[in-house]
Amino acid sequence: MPVLEIGPGTGVLTARLLEAGATVWAIEKDKRLAELLQERFGSEPGFSLVRGDALEAEPEFGGAALPVRLISNLPYSVTTPLLLRIVFWGLPLERIVVTVQKEVADRIVSKGGREYGRLSVLIGLYGRSRKLFDLPPQAFKPRPNVRSAALLVEPDPGRPPLARGSFLERIVKVAFSERRKQMAKLVAGALGRERPVVVASMADCGIAETARAEEVGPAQFLALARRLEQG
Repeated sequence: MPVLEIGPGTGVLTARLLEAGATVWAIEKDKRLAELLQERFGSEPGFSLVRGDALEAEPEFGGAALPVRLISNLPYSVTTPLLLRIVFWGLPLERIVVTVQKEVADRIVSKGGREYGRLSVLIGLYGRSRKLFDLPPQAFKPRPNVRSAALLVEPDPGRPPLARGSFLERIVKVAFSERRKQMAKLVAGALGRERPVVVASMADCGIAETARAEEVGPAQFLALARRLEQG
Protein backbone atom coordinates (compact mmCIF):
# COMPACT_ATOMS: atom_id res chain seq x y z
CA MET A 1 0.00 0.00 0.00
CA PRO A 2 1.69 3.25 -1.12
CA VAL A 3 1.26 6.00 1.49
CA LEU A 4 2.17 9.69 1.46
CA GLU A 5 3.15 11.17 4.83
CA ILE A 6 3.60 14.91 5.27
CA GLY A 7 5.71 16.20 8.14
CA PRO A 8 6.78 12.85 9.66
CA GLY A 9 8.92 14.53 12.33
CA THR A 10 10.96 11.92 14.18
CA GLY A 11 9.20 9.06 12.39
CA VAL A 12 6.89 7.64 15.05
CA LEU A 13 4.02 7.18 12.58
CA THR A 14 6.44 6.31 9.77
CA ALA A 15 7.74 3.31 11.73
CA ARG A 16 4.21 2.01 12.29
CA LEU A 17 3.35 2.38 8.61
CA LEU A 18 6.46 0.51 7.51
CA GLU A 19 5.81 -2.23 10.07
CA ALA A 20 2.33 -2.61 8.58
CA GLY A 21 3.87 -3.22 5.15
CA ALA A 22 3.21 0.20 3.60
CA THR A 23 5.46 1.89 1.07
CA VAL A 24 6.02 5.35 2.53
CA TRP A 25 6.81 8.56 0.68
CA ALA A 26 7.67 11.06 3.43
CA ILE A 27 7.95 14.82 2.85
CA GLU A 28 9.98 16.63 5.52
CA LYS A 29 10.96 20.31 5.48
CA ASP A 30 13.18 20.43 8.58
CA LYS A 31 16.76 19.55 7.57
CA ARG A 32 17.67 18.10 10.98
CA LEU A 33 14.60 15.87 11.02
CA ALA A 34 15.18 14.85 7.42
CA GLU A 35 18.68 13.66 8.35
CA LEU A 36 17.27 11.75 11.32
CA LEU A 37 14.63 10.09 9.12
CA GLN A 38 17.19 9.15 6.49
CA GLU A 39 19.46 7.65 9.13
CA ARG A 40 16.62 5.74 10.75
CA PHE A 41 14.76 4.47 7.68
CA GLY A 42 17.13 4.97 4.76
CA SER A 43 17.90 1.26 4.52
CA GLU A 44 14.23 0.31 4.45
CA PRO A 45 13.22 -0.70 0.88
CA GLY A 46 9.74 0.71 1.40
CA PHE A 47 10.87 4.19 2.47
CA SER A 48 11.50 7.24 0.26
CA LEU A 49 12.31 10.70 1.64
CA VAL A 50 11.42 13.93 -0.11
CA ARG A 51 13.35 16.84 1.41
CA GLY A 52 11.42 20.05 1.09
CA ASP A 53 8.30 22.05 1.87
CA ALA A 54 5.08 20.10 1.19
CA LEU A 55 3.53 23.36 -0.01
CA GLU A 56 6.05 23.46 -2.85
CA ALA A 57 7.62 20.00 -3.26
CA GLU A 58 6.74 17.91 -6.28
CA PRO A 59 7.67 14.34 -5.34
CA GLU A 60 9.24 12.27 -8.12
CA PHE A 61 7.38 9.00 -7.85
CA GLY A 62 8.93 7.70 -11.04
CA GLY A 63 7.63 4.29 -12.03
CA ALA A 64 6.46 3.50 -8.52
CA ALA A 65 2.80 3.18 -7.69
CA LEU A 66 1.35 6.55 -6.80
CA PRO A 67 0.28 7.02 -3.18
CA VAL A 68 -3.28 5.84 -2.65
CA ARG A 69 -3.50 7.05 0.93
CA LEU A 70 -2.37 10.13 2.79
CA ILE A 71 -1.77 9.44 6.47
CA SER A 72 -0.21 12.30 8.44
CA ASN A 73 -0.09 14.40 11.55
CA LEU A 74 -0.26 17.65 9.62
CA PRO A 75 1.77 20.65 10.88
CA TYR A 76 -0.86 22.86 12.50
CA SER A 77 0.69 26.15 11.39
CA VAL A 78 0.07 25.35 7.71
CA THR A 79 -2.89 22.96 7.90
CA THR A 80 -5.27 24.98 5.71
CA PRO A 81 -2.87 25.62 2.80
CA LEU A 82 -1.70 22.00 3.00
CA LEU A 83 -5.24 20.67 2.80
CA LEU A 84 -5.97 22.94 -0.16
CA ARG A 85 -2.78 21.73 -1.85
CA ILE A 86 -3.93 18.16 -1.36
CA VAL A 87 -7.32 18.97 -2.88
CA PHE A 88 -5.65 20.55 -5.93
CA TRP A 89 -2.76 18.05 -6.18
CA GLY A 90 -4.44 15.54 -8.47
CA LEU A 91 -2.98 12.42 -6.82
CA PRO A 92 -5.31 9.40 -7.11
CA LEU A 93 -5.89 9.16 -3.38
CA GLU A 94 -8.47 6.71 -2.08
CA ARG A 95 -8.36 7.78 1.55
CA ILE A 96 -6.98 10.60 3.68
CA VAL A 97 -6.51 10.25 7.44
CA VAL A 98 -4.93 13.26 9.11
CA THR A 99 -4.59 14.77 12.54
CA VAL A 100 -5.48 18.45 12.55
CA GLN A 101 -6.50 21.11 15.03
CA LYS A 102 -10.02 20.37 16.31
CA GLU A 103 -11.38 23.71 15.11
CA VAL A 104 -10.16 22.98 11.58
CA ALA A 105 -11.80 19.56 11.60
CA ASP A 106 -15.05 21.10 12.82
CA ARG A 107 -14.95 23.62 9.97
CA ILE A 108 -14.32 20.94 7.35
CA VAL A 109 -17.22 18.70 8.38
CA SER A 110 -19.61 21.62 8.94
CA LYS A 111 -22.68 21.74 6.67
CA GLY A 112 -23.57 25.36 7.31
CA GLY A 113 -23.51 28.20 9.80
CA ARG A 114 -20.64 29.89 11.56
CA GLU A 115 -18.05 27.13 11.19
CA TYR A 116 -18.84 26.56 7.51
CA GLY A 117 -16.32 28.16 5.15
CA ARG A 118 -14.03 27.83 2.14
CA LEU A 119 -12.48 24.56 3.35
CA SER A 120 -15.95 23.09 3.98
CA VAL A 121 -16.97 23.82 0.39
CA LEU A 122 -13.82 22.73 -1.44
CA ILE A 123 -13.29 19.56 0.59
CA GLY A 124 -17.04 18.91 0.37
CA LEU A 125 -16.66 18.86 -3.42
CA TYR A 126 -13.49 16.78 -3.18
CA GLY A 127 -15.07 13.99 -1.15
CA ARG A 128 -16.84 12.90 2.01
CA SER A 129 -15.32 13.90 5.32
CA ARG A 130 -16.01 13.02 8.92
CA LYS A 131 -14.31 13.54 12.23
CA LEU A 132 -13.19 10.23 13.72
CA PHE A 133 -12.38 11.34 17.27
CA ASP A 134 -10.93 14.18 19.32
CA LEU A 135 -7.45 14.04 20.84
CA PRO A 136 -6.41 15.85 24.05
CA PRO A 137 -3.11 17.76 24.23
CA GLN A 138 -1.56 15.07 26.43
CA ALA A 139 -1.76 12.61 23.53
CA PHE A 140 1.24 14.40 21.97
CA LYS A 141 4.85 15.10 22.91
CA PRO A 142 5.46 17.97 23.20
CA ARG A 143 1.93 18.94 24.16
CA PRO A 144 0.26 21.48 21.86
CA ASN A 145 -1.81 24.29 23.32
CA VAL A 146 -4.88 23.22 21.35
CA ARG A 147 -7.13 20.19 21.07
CA SER A 148 -6.74 17.99 18.04
CA ALA A 149 -8.92 15.66 15.99
CA ALA A 150 -8.45 12.77 13.60
CA LEU A 151 -10.15 13.51 10.29
CA LEU A 152 -11.13 11.08 7.54
CA VAL A 153 -11.65 12.25 3.96
CA GLU A 154 -12.73 9.81 1.26
CA PRO A 155 -12.20 11.42 -2.15
CA ASP A 156 -15.11 11.02 -4.57
CA PRO A 157 -13.95 9.27 -7.78
CA GLY A 158 -16.51 11.35 -9.69
CA ARG A 159 -15.45 14.66 -8.18
CA PRO A 160 -15.25 17.71 -10.46
CA PRO A 161 -11.81 18.95 -11.54
CA LEU A 162 -10.51 21.19 -8.77
CA ALA A 163 -7.66 23.56 -9.57
CA ARG A 164 -5.96 26.40 -7.76
CA GLY A 165 -6.94 29.76 -9.20
CA SER A 166 -10.03 28.31 -10.88
CA PHE A 167 -13.24 30.23 -11.35
CA LEU A 168 -14.82 28.07 -8.66
CA GLU A 169 -12.12 28.79 -6.08
CA ARG A 170 -12.32 32.49 -6.89
CA ILE A 171 -16.08 32.61 -6.27
CA VAL A 172 -15.87 30.58 -3.05
CA LYS A 173 -13.07 32.77 -1.73
CA VAL A 174 -14.83 36.05 -2.41
CA ALA A 175 -18.16 34.75 -1.09
CA PHE A 176 -16.61 34.06 2.32
CA SER A 177 -14.43 37.19 2.35
CA GLU A 178 -17.17 39.11 4.18
CA ARG A 179 -19.42 36.47 5.65
CA ARG A 180 -22.20 38.76 6.83
CA LYS A 181 -22.74 40.38 3.44
CA GLN A 182 -25.10 38.99 0.86
CA MET A 183 -23.24 36.79 -1.59
CA ALA A 184 -24.76 38.35 -4.70
CA LYS A 185 -23.17 41.72 -3.98
CA LEU A 186 -19.74 40.25 -3.27
CA VAL A 187 -19.70 38.01 -6.36
CA ALA A 188 -21.01 40.72 -8.67
CA GLY A 189 -18.36 43.15 -7.47
CA ALA A 190 -15.51 40.65 -7.78
CA LEU A 191 -16.50 39.57 -11.29
CA GLY A 192 -17.48 42.99 -12.57
CA ARG A 193 -20.99 41.73 -13.40
CA GLU A 194 -24.31 43.46 -12.94
CA ARG A 195 -25.98 42.30 -9.75
CA PRO A 196 -29.27 41.29 -11.49
CA VAL A 197 -27.27 38.95 -13.75
CA VAL A 198 -25.63 37.28 -10.75
CA VAL A 199 -28.97 37.09 -8.91
CA ALA A 200 -30.59 35.40 -11.92
CA SER A 201 -27.77 32.84 -12.09
CA MET A 202 -28.09 32.21 -8.35
CA ALA A 203 -31.84 31.63 -8.73
CA ASP A 204 -31.19 29.06 -11.46
CA CYS A 205 -28.94 27.22 -8.99
CA GLY A 206 -31.51 27.31 -6.19
CA ILE A 207 -29.74 30.08 -4.27
CA ALA A 208 -31.81 32.88 -2.76
CA GLU A 209 -31.00 36.47 -3.72
CA THR A 210 -30.39 37.35 -0.06
CA ALA A 211 -28.26 34.28 0.67
CA ARG A 212 -24.97 34.56 2.51
CA ALA A 213 -22.12 32.18 1.75
CA GLU A 214 -22.74 30.07 4.85
CA GLU A 215 -26.19 29.20 3.48
CA VAL A 216 -24.95 27.84 0.14
CA GLY A 217 -23.97 24.17 -0.29
CA PRO A 218 -20.89 22.90 -2.17
CA ALA A 219 -22.94 21.60 -5.12
CA GLN A 220 -24.66 24.98 -5.44
CA PHE A 221 -21.31 26.78 -5.46
CA LEU A 222 -20.12 24.47 -8.23
CA ALA A 223 -23.29 24.99 -10.28
CA LEU A 224 -23.07 28.77 -9.86
CA ALA A 225 -19.40 28.87 -10.84
CA ARG A 226 -20.10 26.85 -13.98
CA ARG A 227 -23.03 29.05 -14.95
CA LEU A 228 -21.19 32.33 -14.41
CA GLU A 229 -18.05 31.08 -16.14
CA GLN A 230 -20.10 30.40 -19.26
CA GLY A 231 -21.01 34.08 -19.32
